[in-house]
Amino acid sequence: YLVYPLRFVYTHGAMYLRAWVPARVQVLTFAAQRIRRVTVLEERFEADPAWSEDTFSRSLGPNDGPTVHVVIHVERELAPIVAERQYHKSQRTLTRADGSIQLELDVCNDVWLHSFVLQFGHRVQVLEPVSLAREISEELDRARGHYPPAGQVEPLATSQALLDLSNQWRL
Repeated sequence: YLVYPLRFVYTHGAMYLRAWVPARVQVLTFAAQRIRRVTVLEERFEADPAWSEDTFSRSLGPNDGPTVHVVIHVERELAPIVAERQYHKSQRTLTRADGSIQLELDVCNDVWLHSFVLQFGHRVQVLEPVSLAREISEELDRARGHYPPAGQVEPLATSQALLDLSNQWRL
């Protein structure tokens, strides 16, 4: 597949190639570790100025796409930690009277946004968009399915020899 390389970018622990792909008529991102073979052609190209966007500027990770306005409520106990960090250039933080904060971002609704929200667990709540709140809720339901309900933990397997110490005078 023919690509016109624009730049390599290192982010989130990996190297990515941003390239114009004529067959798709768009700039795509390729994880460099997945590229198996490269053939350098004599053909050259002129980069379109429209391709010079800030790399990954619309996502919290190595992705690109349309943005949504996200509003997240952050509980008081976590608020100072979240408020002192800049997660995205679109970020706006509003401190509430109760010490909680409202975090607003204009970013892609992608795996990086979901991971960002989920890392804070029960200390955050997505307020907008409703579709994102529903997606996060569904993800938490799927994760909850991996764990037994509280109080219903399976007993550990124990050796009968360990339990029946009446016949053993010394361990």
